[in-house]
Amino acid sequence: WRPARRVIGARADFGRLGRSSTKRTAWSFRLAAREGAGYDARIVHAGDPPTATPVLRASGALRAQVRRLVRFRGRLEPGRYVYAARLRAETNAARTATFVSKAFTVR
Repeated sequence: WRPARRVIGARADFGRLGRSSTKRTAWSFRLAAREGAGYDARIVHAGDPPTATPVLRASGALRAQVRRLVRFRGRLEPGRYVYAARLRAETNAARTATFVSKAFTVR
């Protein structure tokens, strides 16, 4: 036995990333974990650290073994962005997992 150092079974599915329109108002990706966890998700400018001031932000809770659709509402200005998410285990907030997507373009 070894103590867990991350959120157990944490994963992110960013789907197909490519070009999007500035008219788009809904953004999303999926998170999951094999244990309960809280999350802080954001959209930030590509090249900024994942902890930079978000353009759009969402937070909430994940139930164990249930995929969660993380949704953002709002328009993005033209540019390059990434999704970033940080999960924290319910039982020990020191156990985290961080995910950052590949960059996508808004035109």
